[in-house]
Amino acid sequence: MAFLQQLRIYCTPLTCNQRAELTRYWLTLPTCISPILDVVATTTPQEEIHLCLMHKSLSFLVTIKEELTSLGFNTANNFISVGWALFSLLLIMYLHIPLTPSSIDSMFARIRPYLLIYIIVDHTLDNDKTDCKEFKESFYNTIICKPITSQNKLIIYSCNLLKEIMALSPLSLPYIIKAASVEFESVELQSNPPDALSLCYTKGAVSTLAGCSLMSNGIIYEGTDILGSLGQLFDDIVDVEEDKQNNINTYVTHCLDNEHNIDASVHKLGILIQELPPAYTKFKTWLFHLITSYLINSKYISPSLRQDLLPYSFLLYRGHEYNPKYFEAFFYAFNKSSST
Repeated sequence: MAFLQQLRIYCTPLTCNQRAELTRYWLTLPTCISPILDVVATTTPQEEIHLCLMHKSLSFLVTIKEELTSLGFNTANNFISVGWALFSLLLIMYLHIPLTPSSIDSMFARIRPYLLIYIIVDHTLDNDKTDCKEFKESFYNTIICKPITSQNKLIIYSCNLLKEIMALSPLSLPYIIKAASVEFESVELQSNPPDALSLCYTKGAVSTLAGCSLMSNGIIYEGTDILGSLGQLFDDIVDVEEDKQNNINTYVTHCLDNEHNIDASVHKLGILIQELPPAYTKFKTWLFHLITSYLINSKYISPSLRQDLLPYSFLLYRGHEYNPKYFEAFFYAFNKSSST
């Protein structure tokens, strides 16, 4: 299996005591983060900007979670989806874009409306909370500055967010339109996707390309599409139970139906991480550890795969218990590792 092969190349097994200590440490987050940040010593301008990124990304994540909760999107899966999408953009930001406190604020301001639309569209259309045709018509009318007739509050809210995007970064609009087109198409094909894996990869790639273009005013960086495909596949792994309940067909649900586990989907994650360009090499170890830390608590991987993954997890196996603080810890770990 590609995931296990790459995991063993990039990662060193952790002892049970190390994992127990990390678990205790992570479960105190985010309450412990502020005092830790207050005493972090910075000696170079690069370390100072990384600490600034740490502060701002955690604060931004909390703000996004509060907005989603106010809109009724308050499930663990909603937060993981936005967490992974934000993480992907943070990684691009860190690797490719010159960072200053003001540039970080500016980029967060541009991606905020997009992340909210991403969650609203993905989770309302998939779960039949809104009509796809109505959403699609309202979306494209907004782009050409025509009034919308929908009375649906989520559609109206999304179209107002789209207006924000158009004002903040007009150069990113072609990528936004492409991402929306693929999202609407994926909903229409959901009952019988002709190639579920290809659809997953395309959906993830175009959505992350859109987010990247927003941050960079239209510039696209190598590996953005692969990172997006990786994020979408991981999101589908997280959503597999909800998708099954709602009769949503994805590559991951297809694996589960045919093999009674999602091990094949995990295998594909390993291939995608391996395909990330050299700029991402220093983060591959961290990516494998973090993804493994989530996977060990999935009840849809096989017992043999769980046993193979356990030594590489940051966290102890907790019997399929989801820790809602997972992504606060996720971002803290990312920002801390990016400063070393």
